[in-house]
Amino acid sequence: MESANKQNEVVNLFWSGGWDSTFRLLQLLLIEKKKVQPHYMVWGGDTVGETIKAMRKIRYKLFTDYPEAKKLMLPIIYFDDQSLKPNEKIINAFKTLEESHRVGIQHAKLAQYCEQNDYDYIEQGTEKDSHSHRWLNNYLTGYSIDPKNTPPPVYDLMKYFRFPLVEYEKKDMDDFAIEHGWEDIMYMTWFCRKPKNGRPCGFCGNCTDTLIHGLGKRLPLRARIIAYLQLPFRKWWRNNYQKQSTGVYKHVKEILKHRA
Repeated sequence: MESANKQNEVVNLFWSGGWDSTFRLLQLLLIEKKKVQPHYMVWGGDTVGETIKAMRKIRYKLFTDYPEAKKLMLPIIYFDDQSLKPNEKIINAFKTLEESHRVGIQHAKLAQYCEQNDYDYIEQGTEKDSHSHRWLNNYLTGYSIDPKNTPPPVYDLMKYFRFPLVEYEKKDMDDFAIEHGWEDIMYMTWFCRKPKNGRPCGFCGNCTDTLIHGLGKRLPLRARIIAYLQLPFRKWWRNNYQKQSTGVYKHVKEILKHRA
């Protein structure tokens, strides 16, 4: 069977309705004029409903403002993480990476999706300075994954992704969006993990990251104040990843797990 990635000029993209992946979506559709097949993983969490709602609003706004994009953007493929079959090589690669880096389990799931559905790779909207993706710096060469420079077994995970935004920071995307008149669409993206009545909470890691990256204007005033007050703790917590599973710190980690 021919690989799904070799279909004619269609770019497969994991689209989450968030800032980075939405920027890449707009870049592909409006600048590069390429057909895009978005993929979205539905999994547990308080944010799924808000994310899907944001994606629908973005599609409507995009097609209204840029009718030509309707011909290029294919219907979103939704898939449930519970439908994914465990892959031993991918899981082992994830565990190896997790020993020394802060990396989310969603990456193992997304890699399993690629393997299960015969995709060579799918693009991810991962930006340069993302706290949760610092592991890229150790394994990424340019825009592709090079097996010569990506030690096993990590390559068994990384090979399923491409990271075209790795040279961008969030503020770069904001400036680019304003320059091209995309800011209304970009500001419709979703980021909060623990929304309160459909509004960002200000406490979760994503809310504080939004402030750190100079995009505090996306937060309502109350949430912005909350995020600002806890910035010193959040920065320290992320910079001490190795301590998070020891002593009293593991109890703090459990509290944060439920809050953010």
